[in-house]
Amino acid sequence: MEIPDNVIVKVICGEINDIRGPVEGIAAQPTLFDVNIPAGGSFEYSLNQNQNVAAYIFKGTAYFDDNVEVEELTSVVFGEGDSVRIEARNNSVRALLISGVPLNEEIAWNGPIVMNTEGELKTAFNEFRNGTFIKT
Repeated sequence: MEIPDNVIVKVICGEINDIRGPVEGIAAQPTLFDVNIPAGGSFEYSLNQNQNVAAYIFKGTAYFDDNVEVEELTSVVFGEGDSVRIEARNNSVRALLISGVPLNEEIAWNGPIVMNTEGELKTAFNEFRNGTFIKT
C-alpha cells in the first residue's frame, strides 16, 4: 500500500488505513510493517495505547522522533509511546517496524524452548524427548 510521500508499506501483521495483514489472533496485538521510504520522505504511525516499539533498518540511515539516528543493519527499541515517526533524509530507507503490547509474563528459557515457568520448561523438554511436544 502506498501512503503520502510515496512511502510503501507492506502490512504483515496489524492494520493501517483499513488494510489488515494476514497474521491475526496474537495476544500481544502486534503490528509488523515492512516500510519503504524514499529520500526526503517520512512515515508516521499512531500506536495503540501501551505498545512498545522496535525497528530494524535494512537499508539507509533512518531518523526517529527526536533526531535519533539509526544506521543500516541496526535495530532500535523504544519504550511505550503513542506514535513513531521515521524520516529518510539523504537516502531511501527500508525498515521493519514492530510494535505490540507487553505481556508482562515471567520467562523461562533454555535453548530453542521458551515457557513461563521452569516446571513448564521441564515438561516441554520431556515431551520433546518423548516425541509428544508437537501437538496437532
